[in-house]
Amino acid sequence: MKPLIENNGFKEIAQQLTDPVLMTDAHGYTIWTNTAFETLCGHTQEEMLGCKPGHVLQGKKTDLATARALSQAVIHGKEIQVDILNYHKDGTPYWINTAINPIRDDNNTLTGFIAIERESTQKHHEVESLQEQVIHVYNALLLSENANCQSLLIPENLKLLTG
Repeated sequence: MKPLIENNGFKEIAQQLTDPVLMTDAHGYTIWTNTAFETLCGHTQEEMLGCKPGHVLQGKKTDLATARALSQAVIHGKEIQVDILNYHKDGTPYWINTAINPIRDDNNTLTGFIAIERESTQKHHEVESLQEQVIHVYNALLLSENANCQSLLIPENLKLLTG
């Protein structure tokens, strides 16, 4: 069986996808990307060749546990799907959902990985906005409850309670 990266039919199809696609060797070093990958992150295929994607794309606010999970999946030849914060070549952060799958030959030997990514920054901003709204409503309810509890301690109300 011809390695997937050498299959020109695959490359032609993957180049037409709007989702970024990245392929690595069995050790996690980039061997191919499609044009959607460059559009998303700003790095050309030539810049990525021979690099581990995480070393180029992850940054100061990338969750370390997620980055470690990705690394462990590659080390152990396992599939993984995660949301992770990456950084564009110009430094702009963006969220992606990435599904990474091992590629095996006819003998079940690991030959590399394929990552198919989907940009999810808008989804993450919407979730953050909803979380902020929930916190605001919760705080308002707490303040309202505190106000109601304090009114019970006003002397007139105390007389009503004690008769």
